[in-house]
Amino acid sequence: MPRHAARFFPCAQAVLLAVIFPWSPLADAVVPPVAHGPRTARLATTPIKGICGNARLADAVACGANVIRTYAAPTVAELDRYEALGLRVIVGHWMPHEGTNIGKEGWPWKHSYAAAAETMDREFAAVVDRIGDHPAIVMWSLGNEVRLEPAYLRQADRLSRIVHERHPAMPTSLTMVNAPAASIALITEHATDIDVLGVNSYGHGAVGGAIATLQEQWRKPFYFSEFGPTGPWWGPQASWGPRFEAGASAKAADLGKAWERIAAAEGCLGGCAFLWGCWPRERISYFSMLLTPDPWCPTQLDADCRFTPLADVLAIAWTGSCQRRPAPRLERLEIDGLTNQDVVVEAGATMRATAERGGHDLGPVRFRWWIARETAEGFRPVAGPCDTLEPSATLVAPAEPGAAFILFCLALDDGTGACATTLPFKTAD
Repeated sequence: MPRHAARFFPCAQAVLLAVIFPWSPLADAVVPPVAHGPRTARLATTPIKGICGNARLADAVACGANVIRTYAAPTVAELDRYEALGLRVIVGHWMPHEGTNIGKEGWPWKHSYAAAAETMDREFAAVVDRIGDHPAIVMWSLGNEVRLEPAYLRQADRLSRIVHERHPAMPTSLTMVNAPAASIALITEHATDIDVLGVNSYGHGAVGGAIATLQEQWRKPFYFSEFGPTGPWWGPQASWGPRFEAGASAKAADLGKAWERIAAAEGCLGGCAFLWGCWPRERISYFSMLLTPDPWCPTQLDADCRFTPLADVLAIAWTGSCQRRPAPRLERLEIDGLTNQDVVVEAGATMRATAERGGHDLGPVRFRWWIARETAEGFRPVAGPCDTLEPSATLVAPAEPGAAFILFCLALDDGTGACATTLPFKTAD
């Protein structure tokens, strides 16, 4: 799970290659059918239409979701709730990196799998004994984007065997980013008991590249443990670093194409869309399939969550239709007439911000504007909200010279729809 800057910049080359070359030379070759054993046969009969996140779960089911992926083991009560809603569960079990890890407060700490193996075995066995026989569980996920080193993989293999000793028919998996062939080879060597590979991949080009590699190198069942449109590590950028965000229609099309490739891929069990909720790190507009009128509010109530164009795309892809008014779409922002280029304004000066709408629904929309800057906890507002009924606002640039900021605009319709987008700018030195 993100923080995505930490997740993807180390593998930027893999993402770059996957987007530029979305299909491998093997893409047109005939892919042999994947043989499903008894552990994965049940998953293969009903493709995973999954979500990462737990907001508005009944609405997720109405959009076609049939699986929820967790990042830590749920309680029995939570599993009961998911089952009552008609959701199967991929149970996540958190595992650290071998060596240096970074805590939530930013402090480094060390982990040794060799030293902790028996303790980890014992603690995980207790979790499996507590919830492992719940009928909602369809798979275990052992770690999320842990560095694929032999020490971690051998421990994941040990935990997989603990699951299989108690529940022989239950599949196990682990997750990786974009499925490079060298990483698959490591898994094949050191984690032989794993049944399914989970891949976290963003953008239809990266999804297509991962599929081709998995079909050639893994040749066993796989699924996309996270998928979504391309994030803030790809695309044109300002001279000081931040990327210019694609418009809502482009992101929606990218998500739809990603699912088409997932659904059509031989050996693929489906995928889990990230994030069914509001993701307040990086830029909220990239990964949030639901948005609230105050996206930075620390408590997000289900009743406040509104559907974005990404949620609309999932509903159409998974059910064939969207049974609500389409969410508004913001295609781009401008500051003083400039967009998708270096935007520099005088510190403390007045600036004119405008938003361009797209899509077929041009009904009434109100706009909320913020100026935000990046911190260790993600982007945080330094000014706003400024509320307008028109797609424009007059704002005052921060007084700090030579500093980088993000203009953030949120569009809210008079129903349950929302959309957000951003534009980076900086103040003059």
